[in-house]
Amino acid sequence: MKKLTLLCGLLPSVSMAFCFDEAGAYYNVSPDLLRSIAQVESSLNPNAYNENRDQYGNVKSRDFGLMQINSSWFS
Repeated sequence: MKKLTLLCGLLPSVSMAFCFDEAGAYYNVSPDLLRSIAQVESSLNPNAYNENRDQYGNVKSRDFGLMQINSSWFS
């Protein structure tokens, strides 16, 4: 049972590593750079969310996900 628990704990990080490797190869970008950006932007949290506010507290845009993509880029 302990081995199964350990394996389940490692699977998300293994699949995430594969994702960075595959995206890096496809776009010709270092997987380490992609991983570093995700670490800084969201602490590797795929559910990260942030609201960008102006000086009056009004929401101007929102950032979503692992890489914190800004809503201004959405169509």
